[in-house]
Amino acid sequence: MMKTVNAALLAALVCTSANAVLITTIQEVGPNVVVTTNGSVNLAGLFDPFDYGSPLPGIAPFVPAFLTGSSPIGTGYLGINVNSAPWGTGSQQPADLNSGPIVGVYDFFYGYGPELIVPQGYVSNTTLATSTAIYLGETLATMGLVPGNYSWGWGTGLDADSMQISIGGAAIPEPSTYIALAGFGTLGVFLWRRHKVKAASEATIT
Repeated sequence: MMKTVNAALLAALVCTSANAVLITTIQEVGPNVVVTTNGSVNLAGLFDPFDYGSPLPGIAPFVPAFLTGSSPIGTGYLGINVNSAPWGTGSQQPADLNSGPIVGVYDFFYGYGPELIVPQGYVSNTTLATSTAIYLGETLATMGLVPGNYSWGWGTGLDADSMQISIGGAAIPEPSTYIALAGFGTLGVFLWRRHKVKAASEATIT
């Protein structure tokens, strides 16, 4: 009986650790729009990591795409096979304030599909610190964001994972903790993935 219980418990723990999830909320907080990401990522269903230097946070509802956080180097992974619908008609916009590890999804329009961005050296299934981007003096409407729930997904079976996006909900009072982020203010544009070029010639088998 004990062996059966232990086996069931082990299976539950393995399933829980393999199926991680990232949750991003986009809300009006006081006079600003705040994007916050928490959770962990199972990288097993992703591939082709590529490092980006000095990635800067921003959002592009029409793509959709976003980055939060301020890590010096981010790593992009291909393999997303469930795409999010656009979040609205808003154009690309850089964040005014940011803090925490870089994380998000962006589509670089090179035919590879959207990429999941995480901090360089991130270990699969470990919890990321809270990542935040703040847009000063904005509302969901001025940013062209449509309230609702959206998601990206990747992997299958125990390797399946997703990023869940929640936009809107009741506005909440501006917490004093956001004041501390003022020192991290950054304006900029999204990073762009280096375009991969196929070799000029390929070996053939005759």
